[in-house]
Amino acid sequence: MYTFNFFIFNSIGKILLALSISYFILVIPSCIISPDEPIDGNGNWISIGLEGKLITNIKTTKNYIYACAAFDGLFRHPISSLNNDWEYIGLEHHTLINGISIDTLKGVSSPNTVGMSDVIINPNNENEMIAVIITLGPNVPGIYKTVDGGENWIEADSGYGFIPYWWPDDSGRFNPWKSAQVLFNPTHQFDVIFAGDVWNDGIYRSTNSGLTWEAVIKPNLNTFSQTNSFSQDPYDPTIIYAGGSGSAGDAPTWRPAWFIKSTNGVEGIWETLLPDGTEYVYFDSVVDDICFTTNPQAIYLGMRTFILGSRDDGKTWTKLFTDSDHPANIFSIEASPNNERHLAAGNGQILIESTDAGKTWAKVKTPANGRVGGLRWDKQTDNLYVISGDSSGIYVLPEASSIRLTNTE
Repeated sequence: MYTFNFFIFNSIGKILLALSISYFILVIPSCIISPDEPIDGNGNWISIGLEGKLITNIKTTKNYIYACAAFDGLFRHPISSLNNDWEYIGLEHHTLINGISIDTLKGVSSPNTVGMSDVIINPNNENEMIAVIITLGPNVPGIYKTVDGGENWIEADSGYGFIPYWWPDDSGRFNPWKSAQVLFNPTHQFDVIFAGDVWNDGIYRSTNSGLTWEAVIKPNLNTFSQTNSFSQDPYDPTIIYAGGSGSAGDAPTWRPAWFIKSTNGVEGIWETLLPDGTEYVYFDSVVDDICFTTNPQAIYLGMRTFILGSRDDGKTWTKLFTDSDHPANIFSIEASPNNERHLAAGNGQILIESTDAGKTWAKVKTPANGRVGGLRWDKQTDNLYVISGDSSGIYVLPEASSIRLTNTE
């Protein structure tokens, strides 16, 4: 499961806006490390470029790393390379969509847009992609599609979104914060995509590769207020998970986190796993990330200021980590593809590591001593990628499963 996070900081380092997007590709690990094998190797972070750009998200495929770079658009980089050889593939802020520039559509000088936030790629044809540009303004499309590797992009959000109860009836289409959390079917059915965003209650689905959308969980302001994460069970492809934060209410259930699963694949018969009545899921909480490991019973959730873990497939939960010194959302939590004990997580301020399946955690020196904007532990290469949260680029730690992150430079 891959998750990406986007942060806007003010001048004193406080997070003003933070978004989290999750995405999963099923890959069978090629080498499972013995539980008794020590995790004590040394390693070095390697910069692979995009310095000076605000990276909001990255995705990995068989051939490339894709980077969403806010107003600078979309880039890709050969996954086999450790050099700074990025290729621009579109959606910079002045890109033309149907002859109209994104500058004009979104008002780049205004606070109503924050640029590229997410992309999904057809694993069988990497020229076909669907991308999201976050917008906070009315009557502005936020989802785009290309079938020619980024040479041309078209709007692809027909039917997506709804008009909130508090918006004027004559506002037309309203797609605020179009930060769709997208997931295409790990069985490589690229025509089926699930999506949700920061303001749209409910979950949406496309069955034609993003051209049209329909609500599979209809808007309900008393249930959902935002969808932050999606994933798919790597051991049972019929189970799809989603998580986020509930709408406002009375204490102690104000903005409860929610975590649900579909037990019938794309048909969307959903079961609620959280809230379950425990203290961890109530009062201003959120499920920002969903992480699976090589243990089919283990699930980890990145929450607001802490991590939840389950060792029985979500039946019971344990609070695993909290940090009062850096009380920010755990936007990104990743597991080694080869060792269920080895985990890494970040909350925008710090990078942490566990080598005992989440029982204990240690803070890690971040690349370039900067903020953490996101993590991706690639299942194919075993490379751990870190997005700098202060625009100093992307870093990679090759073959990270056997490397103790606290030993890195």
